[in-house]
Amino acid sequence: MYLSVSPTSSSTASNKFPPTIQYVTKRSTVATRGEKLELWCIIGGTPLPEIQWTKRGGRLPYDRVEFDNYQKTLRLLSVDEGDAGSYECSASNGVGSPISYSVDVRVDG
Repeated sequence: MYLSVSPTSSSTASNKFPPTIQYVTKRSTVATRGEKLELWCIIGGTPLPEIQWTKRGGRLPYDRVEFDNYQKTLRLLSVDEGDAGSYECSASNGVGSPISYSVDVRVDG
């Protein structure tokens, strides 16, 4: 028995999908000082979109930040007042237009 598989151009093109938001943290969230905060930016697409996080008007506190789930989760360890602000995730995969989503974080406590 001999099996030959060859891709066709129509199936290759149909397997590419632009970035699409699947699950994200609500647009406004409250963090408690000294606690951990997780921000979610689950964006699908084919190929898998690359996720980048930024903080508007400031820098991410890289000494207290962890990324998980292929950059789709930003985890702030031990939140402080300086962590308040707007966090934005951007996703692109070379198909369609890049998309972004922002979360405003308020710090209490």
